[in-house]
Amino acid sequence: MNLPKNWETCKLEECVDILDSKRVPINSSEREERLQSAAKTYPYYGATGQVGEIDDYLFDQEAILLGEDGAPFFELHKAKAYIAVGKYWVNNHAHILTARDGVLNKYVCHQLNILNYQRFVAGTTRLKLTQASMKTIPIKVAPTNEQRRIVSKIEELFSDLDAGEAALRKAQRLIEMYRQSVLNSAVSGNATGDTIGQIVKVNDTNIPVPTGWQCVSFENIKDKTIVGLDRGARFQSLDHKYPYFKMNNITLDGRCNFSKMTRVEATDAEVAKYSLKAGDFLFNTRNSLELVGKTGVINTLPERTVLFNNNILRVNFTKNVNAHYVCYYFQSSFGKKQLERLKSATTNVAAIYQGSLDRFMIAIPSIEKQNKIVALTESLLSSIEKINEEIDSQTKRQRALRQSILKQAFEGKLVPQNPADEPASELLKRISAQSSQPKAARGRKKKEAA
Repeated sequence: MNLPKNWETCKLEECVDILDSKRVPINSSEREERLQSAAKTYPYYGATGQVGEIDDYLFDQEAILLGEDGAPFFELHKAKAYIAVGKYWVNNHAHILTARDGVLNKYVCHQLNILNYQRFVAGTTRLKLTQASMKTIPIKVAPTNEQRRIVSKIEELFSDLDAGEAALRKAQRLIEMYRQSVLNSAVSGNATGDTIGQIVKVNDTNIPVPTGWQCVSFENIKDKTIVGLDRGARFQSLDHKYPYFKMNNITLDGRCNFSKMTRVEATDAEVAKYSLKAGDFLFNTRNSLELVGKTGVINTLPERTVLFNNNILRVNFTKNVNAHYVCYYFQSSFGKKQLERLKSATTNVAAIYQGSLDRFMIAIPSIEKQNKIVALTESLLSSIEKINEEIDSQTKRQRALRQSILKQAFEGKLVPQNPADEPASELLKRISAQSSQPKAARGRKKKEAA
């Protein structure tokens, strides 16, 4: 490992105190019960940040909280460690660390957020960073004054990036508002200059129906429907023959994304029955409460045969209905409000069954006007999509800049060095000497009187 002049490396356990033993497990029901009579509350932290509140605190100091399990260890641009200050409680999903004299908490925290955790975490479904493994993490230690300069420069540059990312998020919100306005305009007659003839209240939703349009049920415009092919996870593999289109392949904005499909085997009869075709309208019948009801229309297929999953209903409409128009209606605020009323939810899954979907009402004009609306709307949505792609590109660039800043910082290239700074070797000697001395008992601060 090449180090800048006057830097040293040590194991994490050699430059921090580990306070995991002071954690006190508490389940969510007990915490909620305690909150009922709480006169004052404190932050309750987990693997990646604050996850709630609690009526008491365990710590009253600045500390580094590093995910133990449930942290995004292999996601480069996401934080695995963060700083907690003041009075707070930490659950068992985060390690609690405090830097020793001469080492800055923020300096260690930033370094932990650029570390490659491949060698230090284990697990298949849920990655875990054990305390034993965490102790061995190598830390590059700069002279104390240089640590201060590094942290100050990182925070200065990150502040600029924060402002840029906030502006991008605001732009995304404005674009989404505009997109919703385009969809509402398309299905309420504004896009074609039609005047509202009546307001029909259905499913607790006021539906504007322009003059010359009809308000019809989904049941009355569908021709054929079929639920997709059932193949459990153990029958799915990239080694199988046919691409398998699932609910995650329908985006929230109504696009069909074929980039991440698994594959399945199927009989000739199943292939004939469940193959997608251009023009198919797809409706996601089961998903989480937030995502159920996604819709999309197949335009082109990446392969000749693509089969679809049993959490998707395929619909073909009568000849005077444009599937894209129906898709826009479902994504409009008039459609979304109705869908909320049609959802049936259990603890783990939400569904919109065909019987409920049949009651969904749509304001619909002639097929000629539908086609015109679809052409106008597609053009506007295409422009919106290009803007969103540019925002996504800028967001990724901002995230990459954060990693670049941290990389430069811990290569000694972010701030100038000062030969007069005490070398890190002397700092580590002093820390080692202090560590070998008996430690005074460190108790929890007394809780403040309510």
